Order: sequence, then structure tokens, then C-alpha cells
Amino acid sequence: MNTNKKILCKNCGFENLEGTNYCQKCGKKLIVKNKFIKSLDFGSVSGTGAKGVSVAPLAAKAISNQAGKIKQNKNKIVKVVPLKDGSWHCPDCGQLNKPYSLYCKGCGRDI
Repeated sequence: MNTNKKILCKNCGFENLEGTNYCQKCGKKLIVKNKFIKSLDFGSVSGTGAKGVSVAPLAAKAISNQAGKIKQNKNKIVKVVPLKDGSWHCPDCGQLNKPYSLYCKGCGRDI
């Protein structure tokens, strides 16, 4: 996961770290374009094979490989960004937590 990439909240304009599901300033669900679908590369298999030959096994392998990469990124934890008063919105579930609390009361993740 590249922590230099930011996800801009369309509600408040806050720049959230890549991998954040909910804005850490306002708690709104972030709308992230599905990069997985756009990143599928079938160029190397399209048009190959004779008439009546399926390239489905090759496509399934490409999808499986890329799904594995996404699963690895989901296991990485996004850093919590506290608000000025010490409270924080959980980047995983959006729950607003009390100032300086160590665990999210919504999903239980730790700060």
C-alpha cells in the first residue's frame, strides 16, 4: 500500500490515506472507483486461439492473480487520523469515537 496516495472526501474535502473506507474527518462513506475491474488485462489473451477455443481459463487465472493482490492490500491497516479534539472517525466503519479512545466502539479496531 502506498501511503502517498490520497482519497479525497466528496463531502468535506479531507484527503484520506489510501485504503480508508470512511472519511476520517466527517465519517462519510468514501466512494472509491473499483480499480480491480479497470485493471484487468485481457489484452494478452484476446484474439488468441482458434475458432471455438475458449480463453476462459486464461481469463480466470488473470482474475485470480489480481484478486490475490487486492486481498494482500486489504490486510494492511490504515493509520487513524485524530481530529483536533482527539476524537476520531474509524477508517474501517466510520464510527465517531470519543477523544483518545484506544478502540473503535463500532467495529473494535484499535487506534
